[in-house]
Amino acid sequence: MAELSLRGRAAVVTGAGRGIGRAHALLLASRGAAVVVNDIDAAAAGSVVDEIVAAGGQALVSTHDIASETGGEDLVAAVIAEFGSADIVVHNAGVVEHAPFGQVPADQLTRLLAVHFCAAYYVGQPAWRWMAANGRGRIVLTSSAGIFGDARVPTYGGAKAGLLGLAASMHLETVQQGVDIKVNVIAPLAATRPRVPTAPIPVELATPDNVAALVGYLASDECAVGGQCFRVGATFVGRIYLGVADGWSSGGTPLTPESVADHIDEITSTAGGVVPTSSADLLVHMNSRITAAAGDSVG
Repeated sequence: MAELSLRGRAAVVTGAGRGIGRAHALLLASRGAAVVVNDIDAAAAGSVVDEIVAAGGQALVSTHDIASETGGEDLVAAVIAEFGSADIVVHNAGVVEHAPFGQVPADQLTRLLAVHFCAAYYVGQPAWRWMAANGRGRIVLTSSAGIFGDARVPTYGGAKAGLLGLAASMHLETVQQGVDIKVNVIAPLAATRPRVPTAPIPVELATPDNVAALVGYLASDECAVGGQCFRVGATFVGRIYLGVADGWSSGGTPLTPESVADHIDEITSTAGGVVPTSSADLLVHMNSRITAAAGDSVG
């Protein structure tokens, strides 16, 4: 394939002062996009902007507070004012705080939801409006392997998991509206800090640049997927999906606690099943299993 170009596009990258976000900003700029480098650390953001400009690109520093509605709106307004469009949003900003579930303070929950989940809305919504009006756009949200669970980070995993449902719903709206907006999620692995566990993957492979390569595709006009989540790290990229197994149905007979207990092995089995494309698609799968169990249609 010919080299993917982002020339003429304007991008916002949150949390872009260092690590994975920095890699996103540099890659997007290297492919021709003008980039707003958003970070709470003005010096770090400025350093990334200097790198982009020194390489012949266009970039702007932003310290807007994306954990607030006005901050998100002002950030998107800034990219439109400076570069004339808001074609690409990469929401990378995030923070991790550790505590056992029984000891998590309420303000930790509020902080993590604000940065991870709410900021996706605060930045994504005004950008979405521009994209919808112009018939195109790309949004990449950042989740984590934490969606599979990890001890002592319940607020982090919960906030990151919410992004999958948000992206799926946004994607279905683009299909209904017939606009070329692609919304996807990444769950990245990169050794940006000494504490990031990569074993058994060699740490030298777990670079931010490898993560940014996927985002470069998802941000491009050539991106052909939407509403999906991808695990990316080292030289691996694979889809993460929510599926529903074949399970068990009592057919036309009402469920009881005892019948559930009797069939718990079938219910918890991961054999068979589907990957629903919407909540309506899930209902179709459920009805097919009920119908099969009952021997005839129950509606």
